[in-house]
Amino acid sequence: MAYSLEAGLRDFFLSMVDKFDDVQTTALFEKLSAIEVKHQDRLLDEYSRLASASMDRDEFEEQRVAPQMEGGLSTDEYLAIYQPDMTVPREFISLAMAIEAQALGLCQRAADWAEMEENQNVL
Repeated sequence: MAYSLEAGLRDFFLSMVDKFDDVQTTALFEKLSAIEVKHQDRLLDEYSRLASASMDRDEFEEQRVAPQMEGGLSTDEYLAIYQPDMTVPREFISLAMAIEAQALGLCQRAADWAEMEENQNVL
């Protein structure tokens, strides 16, 4: 689930790149989307280590990952609910931070429920 949540936010950031003409804003969204890929890499590595099962990314995504945005909503659903001003990049960045905060809370709760210390540390 954590892997798919990272994918959802990556998709959100990538969808924002085309919405702005400002080079600094689009560069920020591209950088943030790349960070989400690094998070996915870490989660895939940890899954392989903890499950003692090596999988390539495509196999892992096909067998283990269900698409879901951080916070549980799709990009379109977030945009419909919060209706950020498309001319103000700061509103999208604030929305992304709110989604990340929700995901942090989810990961912290999952860590509290995890029985194995290694799983707690990863989360």
